[in-house]
Amino acid sequence: MNRLDNIVARNQRPPWYRNKPLLFAAAIALAIAMVALAMMTRLGQPKTAEPPAPSTPSSPKPHVLLRAK
Repeated sequence: MNRLDNIVARNQRPPWYRNKPLLFAAAIALAIAMVALAMMTRLGQPKTAEPPAPSTPSSPKPHVLLRAK
C-alpha cells in the first residue's frame, strides 16, 4: 500500500456498529418503545371487579315434569 491508500482507508466511513451517534439514537428509540409498550399493558395491576352474571332469573318458571305412559 502506498501513502494515498493509507489516507483513503483511514478516512472511510466506519461501519454502523462503530458509529456512536447512531448507536445512541437506536438505544434511545428502543428505550422509548419499551416505556410506551409498558404503559399500554396492565401487568401487575389488579383485575377490575366485574359484576357477577345473574345465575337465577328474578321470577323462576315452574318446572313441568313429563311422565311417559
